[in-house]
Amino acid sequence: MRPARRGLSIGSRRGCAFPHRVLAPPQALIVFNPDAGRRPQSRRRQLDALVRALTGRGWRCEVSVARAEAEAASRYDVLIGCGGDGTLHALAQIAAGGRCLLGVAPPFGTANILAHALRCPSRPEAAADWLARAWRLGGKELPLGVAETATVRRYFLAIASVGYDAAIVAAMGAGAKRRWGKLAFAARAAAAWRRYFPAPLICDLAPAPLDGLLFSLTRFYGGRLRLGTPAPGQPLLLGLRGAPYLLPLQALALASVGLVHAPGVTRFPGHAVAVVTPGRPLQLDGEAYGATPVRLGLEAGGIRFLVPQ
Repeated sequence: MRPARRGLSIGSRRGCAFPHRVLAPPQALIVFNPDAGRRPQSRRRQLDALVRALTGRGWRCEVSVARAEAEAASRYDVLIGCGGDGTLHALAQIAAGGRCLLGVAPPFGTANILAHALRCPSRPEAAADWLARAWRLGGKELPLGVAETATVRRYFLAIASVGYDAAIVAAMGAGAKRRWGKLAFAARAAAAWRRYFPAPLICDLAPAPLDGLLFSLTRFYGGRLRLGTPAPGQPLLLGLRGAPYLLPLQALALASVGLVHAPGVTRFPGHAVAVVTPGRPLQLDGEAYGATPVRLGLEAGGIRFLVPQ
């Protein structure tokens, strides 16, 4: 294994140098986020076990501690994110539109929506088998979201939202996430709703104002909480009303039958939505990214992901 690199940052995206249907074991860049998740010593042991398992299968692995820059990514067949959804989000900005495959493996981070949706094993040895099988099969095309504001165009892999939950994400500190995990989000949400509402937003899919909007590419939220099931090739577009009084019922549905079945929740058809109200908080894959207005949609062609067919 080559020495770890530090301090890498994302630049403009470029594709990897090798086609994705190569039968020989790939050259992989494993991007490890030490700030994602809890129990740092255990996460480091998981990383070491993953590298051993992959190299034992013939993979050529390099580990980067932090993020990968686009120029480095052009040398690899596979980019593997070991962290939370934010780590994968950063790698998607590089891999989208290129020829390399994106993958996920333990150690995971706090929420890991995409890892749960793809059923990635949580043990390094099993995850290495899962990745190796996916490589032999050539990977799979997954839908890729795109958010466009006046100043930024950004891809996302799992979820985008506007409103109250995005405000909670923006208010969360990295230290609280590391120490308390998902409990930090729950505590912040319970304390902040009185200050946030009312905050109506207008979008082009709803005739009346909404309190929040979710654009999801999977059936999960915040890890294993349930939204509903997207139709094949389509996002799950949910509009929320009735806040703050319906928030407890919506939270209960999120933890049980699915948010789509909660009172005050509307499922919209379509592949895109535009929020025109200015100043409402926006989050992408669990990371705060400014404010509305924003257009959310799907990127043509999706993204090649290292997951068994």
